[in-house]
Amino acid sequence: MAIVEDDVRNDSEEENEIEVAVEDEDGEQDSGDDDSDDDDKEEALETKVAELERRIAEDPYNYDDHIELIQALWGLSELECWRSAFEQLQQISLIQAEHWLMRLQTEVSLAHTEEVRDQVTELFQQASLDCYSIPILTCWLGWALEAGAADAVRAALRRVLRLGGAHPAHGKVYWDAYAELEKGQLENLSEDDPSYKEQVDRLLFCYEEIVSRPLVGAADAWPSLEQLVKKHHDDKYLDRIKKQHEAAKEYLQKITPFEDKILESE
Repeated sequence: MAIVEDDVRNDSEEENEIEVAVEDEDGEQDSGDDDSDDDDKEEALETKVAELERRIAEDPYNYDDHIELIQALWGLSELECWRSAFEQLQQISLIQAEHWLMRLQTEVSLAHTEEVRDQVTELFQQASLDCYSIPILTCWLGWALEAGAADAVRAALRRVLRLGGAHPAHGKVYWDAYAELEKGQLENLSEDDPSYKEQVDRLLFCYEEIVSRPLVGAADAWPSLEQLVKKHHDDKYLDRIKKQHEAAKEYLQKITPFEDKILESE
């Protein structure tokens, strides 16, 4: 019985060895197929790029062809050509917000040196000239908050606020980010610090701007403002800001129906 079992076991082991060998060969075949598929895709993209470049040479103002070329170059991982294609389009047309956002998000992810960061900041400024876009401003806000030192973050946030700080629905988000920066700076100072009063004024400015503008959610900043004012100013100062706040709330109520229609149309 033992001999029979050994024979069966040996036969089984040989079969398993054959099966493993076949599986390995199949794996090599699959790998070869994948490489072939990748080569085919790359060749197809290269052909598409050549065709699109020909079409753009004949009709340089066809916006959709430019976008197709940009997407094809991205598929080929041709980063510098991809950038050049964007710049070529920018020379002949305003770039739509969704396509600016595509480039900005990519450039942000690749910016690892101060020089490149400066270039990305310039791109945000160029984008803001082409279109007014809340998604772009929000992307810029996130970028600004990573600018490093407080002075650099402050300067970047001010650029964003100049463009988006008055937006009724989204403006408070940008002001809140600015207020959080200044609040954090104030919390790191003692009242004996020579720059303490200046920092109080910076934070107070943020709160005043929020409550004095017709912004959704502006009333949320009132308790923080009131607490800060009572500690550093008199009631007359607070009364002045309260009048501004009430006027802003009244104006927001008037424009809200129109803002809702704009949102519905987008």
